[in-house]
Amino acid sequence: MVSGSAICVVIATGDNTFFGSMAKSITGKRVETSFDNGVNSVSWLLIRFMMLMVPVVLKMKSQSVKTLDALKVLYTLHLCCFDIS
Repeated sequence: MVSGSAICVVIATGDNTFFGSMAKSITGKRVETSFDNGVNSVSWLLIRFMMLMVPVVLKMKSQSVKTLDALKVLYTLHLCCFDIS
C-alpha cells in the first residue's frame, strides 16, 4: 500500500487488549532457582572477604611490619576463615 486513508474505532487499549493481558499474566515475581541462590551465596562470600581484607591490609600498610610477617598473618587469616574441609 502506497497511500490511502482509513477510519477505525478503538475498543480497548493497554492491559485490556489480548496481547496486553498476556503480557500482564507473564510478568510476575520470578521464582528463585538454586543457581540464583548459589550466585548470591558466592557474591556475599566475596563481599565479606573484601570487607575483612580491606581493614587488615590498611592496618598492615600503616604499621612498619616486615613483608614476610604480613604475609604470614594474611595466610593465617585465610586458613582460619576459609578452611573448607
